[in-house]
Amino acid sequence: MGQIDRRLDSVFTQVKTNVAVPITVEVREVTAAMIRELGTMGLSGARGHTIFPYIHGKATEAVARAIAANPAVIRVSYDEPVYTRATGPFEVVHFKEKTIVPLSESVSEMGAPALWDQGLTGKGVRIGVIDTGVNQSHRMVSGGLRGVYSAVPNEDVEDIHSHGTWCCGAAAGRPVTLPDGRSLMGVAPGADLFALKALSREGSGQMSWVMDCMEYAVTKFGCQILSMSLGSLFDNGGMDPISRAVNHLVQNYGMICVIAAGNSYVPVSIGSPGGAILALTVGAFALHVPGKFHPSTFSSKGPTTALVVKPDVSAPGGNVVSSDVAELILGPAAHEEYAIMAGTSMATPQVAGCMALLKQARPKLSRADIEQLMFIASMPKIKDTLLGFGPIRVDKMYQALDQPAPAFMDLEVALSSLQVIPYYPLTLIPRPESQETQEIRLPAVIG
Repeated sequence: MGQIDRRLDSVFTQVKTNVAVPITVEVREVTAAMIRELGTMGLSGARGHTIFPYIHGKATEAVARAIAANPAVIRVSYDEPVYTRATGPFEVVHFKEKTIVPLSESVSEMGAPALWDQGLTGKGVRIGVIDTGVNQSHRMVSGGLRGVYSAVPNEDVEDIHSHGTWCCGAAAGRPVTLPDGRSLMGVAPGADLFALKALSREGSGQMSWVMDCMEYAVTKFGCQILSMSLGSLFDNGGMDPISRAVNHLVQNYGMICVIAAGNSYVPVSIGSPGGAILALTVGAFALHVPGKFHPSTFSSKGPTTALVVKPDVSAPGGNVVSSDVAELILGPAAHEEYAIMAGTSMATPQVAGCMALLKQARPKLSRADIEQLMFIASMPKIKDTLLGFGPIRVDKMYQALDQPAPAFMDLEVALSSLQVIPYYPLTLIPRPESQETQEIRLPAVIG
């Protein structure tokens, strides 16, 4: 017999009786018979996964409680709404004084050109970008685009928000030269790119759509790396359905899931699924404003509510110093254009590109290997809750590929001990889900 989670309980108190809301049902096994059974119980539009133990649909409170009483059901959760941005500091802002950093400069600061010189461009590595879709004909992304998919009902994959196109270009964009002479290129310009749309033209969606994209990327496209510049305002102890889906992909499919930390700027503000213990969670730093490697003011800070040290690493994401002053990164946009943006959203696909370079060099590269490489490359710095292991240097990580791990650092360990606060053997403690309103966003500021 399952249970209704606290978040869904809270939602039911806020809607009228007999109003159906989107839910996620965790079951012991997803089968066609189980989907039909839940459908006959009143779950409308029931659909299930092949690699995750979840069935999604809409249900009234009475139906949801009846489903929770089914012996085959473990838990019934709210299928959270997903948005391209949250309110307040996540709104589009127009700055008077802007320092514009082209992607080429950002990429160089991470050491990617040193790997290109070794013939490592991400060739043969498949990156899936789950976002607002992609401008398929954009000259920076069209050359590497190998497949597209939309989980948004009745919508194609075309991007009108620019956010998804920007992230695709940052991860695996082909080189272009702008009329003013500036050059743009993604971190892994030889990688195969797959764009998966989880957000609608209105900029909203459901968390289940994100999980649909995750599954499609693995089972249909064979992606090895996922870039997700999205997340909730709460990490839910890293135990909500999508966080567990991330852990499942990493542990059982060898995936590298690169996820934005968020733009909530205060401590203990990592969102979900960035709070998943096996996510490669990315913070952001600036290159010029107010100085090089200065943590971005908006970048969410750890630890998670389960006391896991996050973010894991950081990359250039621009900065917002005031309502008038900002550093923004120039990349591709919708409608064959280019846009300047800032956010952990911008840092995330760049780290995904770095992982593609390393994956080409070491095809069996695992999440534990990455933790070890980040540790060695950042020494003597230790991982903290501001920038993780610090500004990513993929060239140093590459040099560390054949170096032995420090004697005290055995990374082939149980999931519960990976990434915990240094020197303290803490166990992952699930936090009760918040009853406050949660929003999922693609954290970015557009200049």
